[in-house]
Amino acid sequence: MTLITGGWLTAPGRRTFVFMTPTSNTAPDGEVYIQINSKIADLADESLSQLQLQNMRASSNETDNAGGFEAEEARMLFKNIQKIEGAVMLASPSIVATDGREAVVRTSVTFPRNGAAAPGQFEIGVIPVLTENGAIQMTVASTITIDIPEEE
Repeated sequence: MTLITGGWLTAPGRRTFVFMTPTSNTAPDGEVYIQINSKIADLADESLSQLQLQNMRASSNETDNAGGFEAEEARMLFKNIQKIEGAVMLASPSIVATDGREAVVRTSVTFPRNGAAAPGQFEIGVIPVLTENGAIQMTVASTITIDIPEEE
């Protein structure tokens, strides 16, 4: 399962989403760990309906927006994002955490902004919990920082 969250307005007519795919693994010492492969995408508002993300627009800096895609749906979604003009895959950070312990990853990104580029940073904090039936539940917090030129 791939979790999607976000839909934050990061420039006029553009929104940023985070996709996270967790998997549990066992280290050689027997300790269970959870690897979360993430993708951060910046999309134009007009492309959201093509990707069936039109209901994922965040109305403020904080969002409870969350959804999920099965593996094949996620694979097709990422394939379609690559085909859309103006869609930008900003980064693909990975996070490794142990059950119930917070892990944080920070990555520098460049946001498309009014025909130019704006440097920024993206931070994802996650607390994964492995349930008795093997499912992974995640508590996620993301922070976006964008350096906006003074002339805007």
